[in-house]
Amino acid sequence: MRYVQVCVGCGANIDAGRMAVVVTKATSDAASKSSTWHVACFKCCTCQQLLVDLCYCYKAGNVYCERDYAELIRPRCRACDEVSDDLFLAVMSDEKSELMLVRCAIVQVVSVCLR
Repeated sequence: MRYVQVCVGCGANIDAGRMAVVVTKATSDAASKSSTWHVACFKCCTCQQLLVDLCYCYKAGNVYCERDYAELIRPRCRACDEVSDDLFLAVMSDEKSELMLVRCAIVQVVSVCLR
């Protein structure tokens, strides 16, 4: 009897001889039952970007693109799109709150006042 791999992404069997992605970080993770994906299923769990041939990050059974993984650790500024440890403000925009670096919020307020 042969061992059948199951794709983490779609749950289907991975046929013998087919290309697959094995996340070595996941093999030691007790929370992960499997560490193998079909090439087409190896996507960021947040944005669904295909991760084959890209750097990826692994945490708690999920794979992320570098951009989305960075946002797990630090917030991203809505204005400049940077991830930072600097001071953030919650800015109301279209009935929702978004994070903005204090320096970016000041620049936006000044530019509105100068119009």
